[in-house]
Amino acid sequence: MSEAKAKITTFDRELKEEQAYWISRLSVERAESGLRLDYERPESYAGETERIEVVVPADSAEKLARLTGGSPFLTYAALLTVLKVCLARYSETELIIVGSPAFQPEGASGDNANVLAILDEVAAHASFKQLLSNVRASLREAYDRQNYPFERLLRDLKVERQANRAPLFDVALALTNIHAKFPAPEWKNDLNITFTSTPEALSGTFEYAGALFRRESIERFGAHFLNVLRHALQNINARVSELDMLTDAERHTLLVEWNDTATDFPQEHAIHQLFEARAAETPEAVALIFDERRMTYAELNARANQLAHALQRRGIAPEVRVGVCLERSMEMVLAILGILKAGGVYVPLDPAYPQERLAFMLHDSQARVLITQHRQEERLPEFQGDVLYLEADATTLAGESEEQPDSRVVPENLAYVIYTSGSTGQPKGVQVEHRSLCNLAAAQSRTFGVEPESHVIQLASFSFDASVSEIFMALVKGATLCLGYSEAVFSATAFVQLVRNQEVTIATIPPAVLAVLPVEELTGLKTIIAAGERCTAEVAARWSAGRRFFNAYGPTETTVCATMAECATQDGVQPPIGRPIDNAQVYLLDADLQCVPLGAMGELCVGGVCLSRGYLNRPDLTAEKFVPNQFSAEPGARLYRTGDSARYRPDGQLEYLGRHDQQVKIRGYRIEIGEVEAALNAHPAVQDGAVIVREDVPGEKRLVAYAVRAATETTDATEIRETLRQRLPDYMMPSSVVLLETMPLTHNGKIDRRALAATDRERTSREEFVAPRNSIERKLAEIWSELLGIEQVDVNDRFLVSIHDHFFDLGGHSLMAVRMFSRVREAFGVELPLNLIFTSAPTIAGLAQAIEQYMVETADVDEVVAMLKELDELSDEEIKALLESEEEEATQG
Repeated sequence: MSEAKAKITTFDRELKEEQAYWISRLSVERAESGLRLDYERPESYAGETERIEVVVPADSAEKLARLTGGSPFLTYAALLTVLKVCLARYSETELIIVGSPAFQPEGASGDNANVLAILDEVAAHASFKQLLSNVRASLREAYDRQNYPFERLLRDLKVERQANRAPLFDVALALTNIHAKFPAPEWKNDLNITFTSTPEALSGTFEYAGALFRRESIERFGAHFLNVLRHALQNINARVSELDMLTDAERHTLLVEWNDTATDFPQEHAIHQLFEARAAETPEAVALIFDERRMTYAELNARANQLAHALQRRGIAPEVRVGVCLERSMEMVLAILGILKAGGVYVPLDPAYPQERLAFMLHDSQARVLITQHRQEERLPEFQGDVLYLEADATTLAGESEEQPDSRVVPENLAYVIYTSGSTGQPKGVQVEHRSLCNLAAAQSRTFGVEPESHVIQLASFSFDASVSEIFMALVKGATLCLGYSEAVFSATAFVQLVRNQEVTIATIPPAVLAVLPVEELTGLKTIIAAGERCTAEVAARWSAGRRFFNAYGPTETTVCATMAECATQDGVQPPIGRPIDNAQVYLLDADLQCVPLGAMGELCVGGVCLSRGYLNRPDLTAEKFVPNQFSAEPGARLYRTGDSARYRPDGQLEYLGRHDQQVKIRGYRIEIGEVEAALNAHPAVQDGAVIVREDVPGEKRLVAYAVRAATETTDATEIRETLRQRLPDYMMPSSVVLLETMPLTHNGKIDRRALAATDRERTSREEFVAPRNSIERKLAEIWSELLGIEQVDVNDRFLVSIHDHFFDLGGHSLMAVRMFSRVREAFGVELPLNLIFTSAPTIAGLAQAIEQYMVETADVDEVVAMLKELDELSDEEIKALLESEEEEATQG
C-alpha cells in the first residue's frame, strides 16, 4: 500500500471515529439553553450586532491565574464553566451546549475554521471544581476530534439550518490566546463572547444581536457572569446552586420593592357579609340578569336567607360542605349565597360531567347536602346524603324566614372547594377561605373599576374558579351580574347580542375566545380581562385599543388571581402577566428555592393572603406544593409552588414562559395530562397509551391520544374515544385517538413525546373515504381544510377530507367550530346553531344536509316567487340544460 493511500485510509478511519463520537455526544434531547429574548425572533437573521465590554476585576483575574497556572487552555475551560453555570441558571436547563472555535494556540500555523458544539451537564448539586473538571475533559475530547466538519455533523444529526438562528447552540465563547477564528456573525448566534488574556488584564467583548436583546439585558448578564466567577474563585468547592449571581441591590428589588403590595381590605368579614352590606345599601338595584329575568339585591338576599335557614336545619354549619349541581341560572347564584350564609362550604358540580367524576367529587368532598333539580337526576350518581331539589322544595323554602341567619363564620373558615384536574388520575379539591376571597373581590373590583353602574358578565362554568371572580367582584360593589348562557361562549353572534342586550361593560374572557370575537361589534365593553391561558400579542393589540385591557394570571390554589397587568396597544410585544395583586407576593425561584436573578427563568411561587388552605384530603400533596415562606417574617407563612416558569422584565413586569410539568392550559381550562393518560390506560383494550399537546396551527392547542392495542384487541379509535367520554369532561377529551403498532421510546426507555408529535394521523381505511358530492359539500371541505390545516387535495387531485370525517377527530375544537360556523354564515347566508357540530352534524355530510334544510325553511317567499318568475321566462331547452348541469354537478366526486 502506498504511503498516500495509507494516509487516506488512516484519515478516513479517524474521520469515522470522530463522526461516531460527535453523533453519540450530541444525540440527546436538547432544550433551549440560551438567553431569553427581549424581542420576538425575526423570520431571518438580521446580522446587525451590538457589543458591550467587560473587564474582570483584578482580584478575580489574579485568583484565576493562580488556579490555572496561567494556562490559556485552563483559563478558557474556567470561563466556559462559568458561562455554562450562568446559562443553566438563566434557562433552568442542565444540558448546556456552547459553541467553541477549533483549538489553535498562539503562534501555531494553519487556519481551522471549524466550529465545535461543547455539551456538558450542569448539575445544581455538583461542585464548581467537579464541573470545571468535566468541562475540561469535554474540551480535550472535542479538540482531539475537531476536524470533523460541522456541516456534515448537522446532516448526521438531521438538524436543519434555520434562517433566523444558529443550529445546536445560541451562545459561543472564544479566547483569543487559543482560538484563531473567533465566533463570527455568519454563525448567526444570539450572543458571541470573546475574551483576551494578557499579563495586565482579562477582558471580554459580549457581541449580541440587537434585534433580540436590550443592551441592559446583556449588561446585566455580564454582571452576573462576573459575580459567578468571583464566588467560584472564592470557594471552588461550592455547589453550583450556591454560586450567587445577584447583587444586594438586585436582591432587595426582587424580594422587597416589587412585593410591596400591602393594601387594606375587609379582612374581618366573610364574603357573604360584603354582599349583605350592598343589599342593605341599594336593595332595589338589579343584582342579576338572566335572559329576560331580573332580580334585585333585596330579592336575592331574601331568597338566599330562606335557603340558608333550610340548610342550617339540615346540619349545615362552618366547614360543612354542600354539593351544588345546577345548570347556569339565577338559582345557581342563589344557592351559592345561601350555602355561604348558612356557614357552609359550596362545592360546584357541573351537570355535564361524567357520572363517575361526579361520584368521586361527592364522595371525596363528603358533602352532607346536595342541591340540584329533578331534571338532573338521571345524570347524578347515587348519593347517601340529603338532597334538596330547588323546584320541588320551592314552596317549603318560601315559608322560611327572610331574616339574616347567624352563620357563625370567621374569615379563616372555608368558602368553597373547587376540583381541578389531578395528575394521579383523579381530580383534587382546592380549599379556599373567606379571607382570601374577600381580598380577591376587593382587589379586582378596585383594579377593574367596578362600580354600582357596572354590568359584569358571568361566562365561566360554575365549576371553574373564574366564576368566583366574576360573581363576587360584582356583588360586593352593588353592580349587576349578567349571567351568560352556554351558547354565548361559543357563538360570536350570540355573544355580541348578549353583551348588547344586557349592556355589559366588564368581561373576563379567555384569549382563545377573544381571538374569534368581532372587536368592532363590542365597543360597549369598557374593561376586558384576558385570563385562563397565555394571551398573545395579537389579541392584546386588537382588544386594548379604546378600552382598559388586563392580562391576569393565577392558579386555583391562589384564589383565582395572583398577578395582573394592564396592557396598552403594543403590536408584536407579548403581554406580561404583570405584578402581584393586593396583599400577594411573587418570587421566582430555582430548584433549591433560591431567588433567581433579574431576566432569568424561575419557578413562579406565590405567597400572601391569596393562598388557599391546600388540597382536601391530600396532606401529602399540600405539603409538597405549599412550602414554608423563607422570605416572610410572618409565622407560618407559606409559598405555593405553581410549577409555572416566568421571568422578570426590567420594569418589574412578569413574563409567563410555560410549565415545568405536564399540566397544560387549553382554551382556559387547566388540564393534568396525567389524568387523561390514566383514563386512556384504564381502557381494557389499551396496552400502552400516551397523551400530548399538539399545536399544528399556531395558537390552536389540542390534546391527542396515542394508543397501542393489546394483542388480541380489535377495538377502534372511535370506541376508545367514546369510552373516554364516559370518564372525562368535554374540556379534557382528546380531539382524536391515534392507534399505533408500537409506542416510540427514547434511549432511556421512556415514551418519546417528540416522536409522537411528529406522527401524522393516517386514515385507517381508504374505503371509508367519500369525496364531496355537490357544491355545498365541496365548499364545506374547502372551509375545513383551511381551518384544520389539511391540504384539500393530494398530488392526484383526490380530496383528503371525507364527507364522513368527524370534525373533532380531524383536530377541530369548540373555538375552531366558532370560526367554521362564521365561515358557513358568510358562504351560505345561514345562521346554524353551534350545537349541531357537537350533536347531529359533526361531519360535512351532516352539515350540508342541515344547511340545505335551513335554506328551505328560511327561504323568503318573495325570493321564491322571483325564482319561479325567472323559470317561467326560460325556454324548455334552457330549463333542461339547467337541470342537466345540476345533475352533473351532483354526481361529480
